[in-house]
Amino acid sequence: MTPAVDDPAPSLVACQHLHLCSGCPAMGMPYQQQLAFKQQRVLAPILRYPQLAGVQVEPVIGSELQLEYRSRAKLMVAPDSSIGLFARDRDHQVVDLAGCRILTPLVASVVAGVRAQLSAGTLGLVAGRELVAVDVRETEGDDGHGALLTLVVRRDNRPKDPVLRQAARRLMTAVPQIRGVAANVRDARSIQVLGPQTYLLAGEGVVVDKLGESYHHATFGAFTQVNRKQAARVHEMVADAIGAMPGGMAGKRVLELYGGAGALGLGLARRGARVDMVESFAPAAQRAADAAGEQGLGDRFRALAGDAARMSRELLAAGARYDVVVVNPPRRGMSAATRSELARSGARSIGYVSCDPDTLARDLADLSIRGYRAESIRPLDMFPQTHEVESFAWLERHAPPPPAVLAEHERVVALAKAGHEQVDLAGVGRWASLAKERGMTVLLDKVDDEVSGVVLVTSEQGASALRGTVQDPESSEAYVVLCVGKVAARGRRGGSWRRLAVIGGHSLVRVERTALGGAPIMQELSRAGMRVVGDRRFGHEATNRYFEERHTLDRPFAHRLSVELASGALGRVWRAQAPLPGDLATVLVRLGGDETLAHPAVAPLLG
Repeated sequence: MTPAVDDPAPSLVACQHLHLCSGCPAMGMPYQQQLAFKQQRVLAPILRYPQLAGVQVEPVIGSELQLEYRSRAKLMVAPDSSIGLFARDRDHQVVDLAGCRILTPLVASVVAGVRAQLSAGTLGLVAGRELVAVDVRETEGDDGHGALLTLVVRRDNRPKDPVLRQAARRLMTAVPQIRGVAANVRDARSIQVLGPQTYLLAGEGVVVDKLGESYHHATFGAFTQVNRKQAARVHEMVADAIGAMPGGMAGKRVLELYGGAGALGLGLARRGARVDMVESFAPAAQRAADAAGEQGLGDRFRALAGDAARMSRELLAAGARYDVVVVNPPRRGMSAATRSELARSGARSIGYVSCDPDTLARDLADLSIRGYRAESIRPLDMFPQTHEVESFAWLERHAPPPPAVLAEHERVVALAKAGHEQVDLAGVGRWASLAKERGMTVLLDKVDDEVSGVVLVTSEQGASALRGTVQDPESSEAYVVLCVGKVAARGRRGGSWRRLAVIGGHSLVRVERTALGGAPIMQELSRAGMRVVGDRRFGHEATNRYFEERHTLDRPFAHRLSVELASGALGRVWRAQAPLPGDLATVLVRLGGDETLAHPAVAPLLG
């Protein structure tokens, strides 16, 4: 497929830092080519999911500003007073980004002011030892543009507060557009730029930030989109989609999850929607409520602090009903629990704003089998000169597709189960519909809810006839799992298993067990000292957290690859196989790159 893109004038950008800086990997590529690449980035994971067949990836909306667009920057500080990002392929070497092409002029001037005072020794802070990073955010109000500056200091080398306050005052004098300065305390070994503790040093702690017809309250460290013009476009796309619903925007009941400081939800309320906004960070939710009150929107906007899944569940239990749910989750996407609550919400539509194509595809595939489908995805270039891409999808309620039939016999049918999916043959969902249609209303053997792959269903008579076949030692099942660390090449505890590949330091393993219906696969492997990545009961907590944050894995990496039934009551050996699902294939891609999928031991798993 040749991607179609909007047609801004192609351009090549030169930058003195390009050969070292890790921040703009697409710089030097013509802009049309950047947009084409980003469309393929959105399309590639969509193609891994059969549930998303037919979903169109539309042309990428290019950014009006391809340079000097970045209104938020978190930058590291080195001992030589360099301020910038870590160098490409060089461990913790900071590239000084004086003259950076993508920072807005105001953000660049704030960074230059900090750099100048560090270099002159007049700031009173030791670069790289006490001051280890800066976070600069540009804001816009009726009185013009301003900036919030956060000085990130090490907890073990933390300067005394009087020293920090004096440094803040000097910086506000040097760069008058700085509205406020805060300190943030970071642990030395943290992989995050910002630590958990932030407090005001000088100036304003909360600043009005206007986007469109409404404003929200900006403060230090809070999430914000870095490209203001494209962020406004996203808000317009969401508003237009809701406005196109029957009856228009006025009075529409909107549940907004991951609402931040309320920039999007406040804009919808101003247009006439009735918004319940949920945000896990309580101070941000409070700021959204304050901004709503100041703008006279308190009767149409309610801000609630709490986890998205928990708050959705509580709101629905209390009788709240919504016409549309709008979600703008972080890079790791929505949790499985949140997706489950959305499916229960009864909302007619879901508007999904995403900054990660892989988690977007994963979540859309899961929502599809729960009863919501997107016909198309509209990507936007929020981050010119990088590989990152923002997307918007509009989902409508629909009948979920039936489970895919992998193999069938007059007495038994093999179906493909998705991860997180509970097989319910007696309810009203997609499994029950297919079971009633085929007269196959009995689950022949049990598979864990979070394990994907082959599931066998049969009739009442078939279950009685096949009971011995299921327990026959000539029957077998095979799983593919990803185990923590490097395990032995072969073994027999927990089933006969062999390591297929070591990918990203972890072991892709095929496990074969005779007969069916044994102990759950993760439990069986744990007895053999093998921990499945993503398994919350028997796995490794830190590894699970890393894989969810970095590799999109929100369940155990465990897939029932195949089932083979002995001839017995079937009259012949009968086999069914389920290819590796999209969410697990995506983990392998992110772990080891596309070449992983061409590995001779991995390629057959994809079907």
